[in-house]
Amino acid sequence: MDALLERVKALGANTVFLQADTAAHDAVYFPNRHLPMRADLFNRVSWQLNRRLDVKVYARLPVLDPEIYEDLARYAPLDGLLFQGGSVDLTHDIAKRAAVWRSPLFTARDFQFQGVLNAEEMFDQSMREYDYTALMAKEDGLGALVKHVSRHPEGLRRTVFELESVDRRRRDRSRLQPEGKPRTMTHVVDALLWFGSMLLEFVFLYPLYMTLIWLSGGVYYYWKREHGRPGPDAYPNRDRLPFVSILVPCFNEGENVRETIGALLEQNYPDFEVIAINDGSHDDTGAQLDALLGAHDCLRVIQLAANQGKAMALRMGALAAKGEVLVCIDGDAVLSPNTTAWLASHFVDNPRVGAVTGNPRIRTRSTMLGRLQVGGLSGSGP
Repeated sequence: MDALLERVKALGANTVFLQADTAAHDAVYFPNRHLPMRADLFNRVSWQLNRRLDVKVYARLPVLDPEIYEDLARYAPLDGLLFQGGSVDLTHDIAKRAAVWRSPLFTARDFQFQGVLNAEEMFDQSMREYDYTALMAKEDGLGALVKHVSRHPEGLRRTVFELESVDRRRRDRSRLQPEGKPRTMTHVVDALLWFGSMLLEFVFLYPLYMTLIWLSGGVYYYWKREHGRPGPDAYPNRDRLPFVSILVPCFNEGENVRETIGALLEQNYPDFEVIAINDGSHDDTGAQLDALLGAHDCLRVIQLAANQGKAMALRMGALAAKGEVLVCIDGDAVLSPNTTAWLASHFVDNPRVGAVTGNPRIRTRSTMLGRLQVGGLSGSGP
């Protein structure tokens, strides 16, 4: 739109003949009761030309149903109508109907003068019946045409000479397709190239975009929620903390279960229990849990005969739990001493809180899986 306005301004034009229909004349660019609307563009362009450049706008249309012109004048700002064909009586009727909505409304008629047998008669009739006449002229015969028009008393004042500003022959040649390459195939190739470029942009830009989102979100959360608060090594000062049940589903965790349970039993928390669920392990996980059971009163063990999955193990632990708050961890996780206190404190401070997550740190970082987990969990909750 801005490019169009700049071009009209540079030309110094005071009037624009604005095409109101498609090249195939099967749709128009304004709301109406008869023809399909390709897009509501005429109103927007006409308003911009008139308000920003003080340019008069004539709607250029072939002669159609008069109601279409009524709709055009009703919905779009315009100064006149440029008729392409049609009888004098019909065009006068159209102008009369449109003038009800836009007054004053000027009329113009365009036609090909050069090479037409009755061109002089048509020109004289147009000068009598319309405010202006638009003659489609060719550059090589423009001089002779101007001389002919000047013979009429008001010929030059009321005549517009229409010259092509684009070499149609050159434009048509540029549209020709190479031999053996149908237009349909060209569309398919263009679509594939477009899809490929979009895919490349997604692959390369999406990680950068998400990195910015994570970084900005982390900075905002720090200043909004964590800035000025005590660190994880400090103990939350609360008058009352609820009884907590810590659930640990274990499957083939013989190498880690003692360390995990040991860290849980050393939690700096006043009232809690640890429930270890052996999910049908094939190693010595069950035996190690039974050995720990006799040495710690707050430890409870549930032995499942067969492996049923982590979700079922947690469900069985929840059914046996006595605590108001459930803390669920993996069988190879190790909690810091104040973890349970910090998790439970959120439920005390905010009664509407339904769940709290921690900020896990990967201990085994020498393997590829460990490195991937580090990247995946680095942006998790506080």
